[in-house]
Amino acid sequence: MKKFLEGIRVVGFETAGAGPTASKLLAEYGAEVILIEPINGINTRVSRSFDFYFLHKKSIAINMKTEEGMEIVHKLLAKADVFISNYRKRAVDKFGLDYETLHAKYPRLIHATLTGYGENGPLKDYPGFDTTAYWGRAGLAKSMREKDGDPIVTPSSIGDIASGTVLCGGIMGALYHRERTGEAMKVYISLYGMGVYQNQEQMFFSQVGYQYPQSRLYPRRAYANTYLLKDGYFHFHTLDPKRDMPRVLKVIGRDDLISDPAYYEHWTDDGEWAVKMREIMDEGFKKLTVEEAKAGFKEQDIAFGEICGPDDVVKDPQAEANKLLYKHRTTYGDEVYFAASPLKFMDDTVCEDGPAPRCGQHTAEILREYGYSDQEIAALAEKQVVRTDKGTVK
Repeated sequence: MKKFLEGIRVVGFETAGAGPTASKLLAEYGAEVILIEPINGINTRVSRSFDFYFLHKKSIAINMKTEEGMEIVHKLLAKADVFISNYRKRAVDKFGLDYETLHAKYPRLIHATLTGYGENGPLKDYPGFDTTAYWGRAGLAKSMREKDGDPIVTPSSIGDIASGTVLCGGIMGALYHRERTGEAMKVYISLYGMGVYQNQEQMFFSQVGYQYPQSRLYPRRAYANTYLLKDGYFHFHTLDPKRDMPRVLKVIGRDDLISDPAYYEHWTDDGEWAVKMREIMDEGFKKLTVEEAKAGFKEQDIAFGEICGPDDVVKDPQAEANKLLYKHRTTYGDEVYFAASPLKFMDDTVCEDGPAPRCGQHTAEILREYGYSDQEIAALAEKQVVRTDKGTVK
């Protein structure tokens, strides 16, 4: 990957997945990312997904409840370009790490925060996960479930990764702005805000007469719907049904309907026609396998997609061809595929693999860089102001 952020130093006061996604991407693009951890490690270390969010970072373990610990934090910030946090605002404020305080001390430091519900309003101090703030409060879980069915078991971390990725882009924009003007800005996003933004189309349609959740049995448009085949589900979509629906009828073996325009000129109608056409499509699709449907749609040049699971994606030649995956051996010993950054710059290489840092693995190394002697580091460790790595996995 292009290391265009070399020379940029990022200090992360982070946990879980959203904030760490932003700093992980910055690290992959060349920035030095220093993760501040409590001396017993961040709680995310109990998750097997820890490796994914914390690759390519350095760990310094500090007891921030001590005066000496906060002195170290401020030495880090004095030389940093970016400070990232995804703890609640009250925790950030408690340690004096809010934008106003840090901007007054370090005017070139970009301040980036990611919260559950935003910095204002009645929920500003509530704890928020992507399952609650992004999926739940922002309306996505209800929009996506089948009508009359239970709410979906929301896939974890999708809101985290989306929000962290956008925050990464915001930080890069802030770095560019600082380069042009000298001003270091505050950049912030919330899981709730990301969910609201991504739910835009459903919010629009809900205001003009459509109800959510919906059902594939009663679609608004049968030409943008999911169908069951012999061996799986299949989704297709067209923006030009008058052109494409005769081709679809051919794929499903209903050539007898092609000569009657009524069967494809009314596909834009909702209600009875959509249900009628869905029934015709269901009857045709259930006679085909996924591979047969894919071949037919490919021949007719119509957008389609078999509905895959995550276990399918890690074996997908399309992902491999675009270098969207790379193998990683986790700290637990598993060899798994991780997702590479989907954003490429000039080349399509993936980031170098490497283990996630152990808690405090880089404490001594970083402190030496800031002028601490080995004796001083040992004394701080003895007083439990810092933790230096002893070679343990966690």
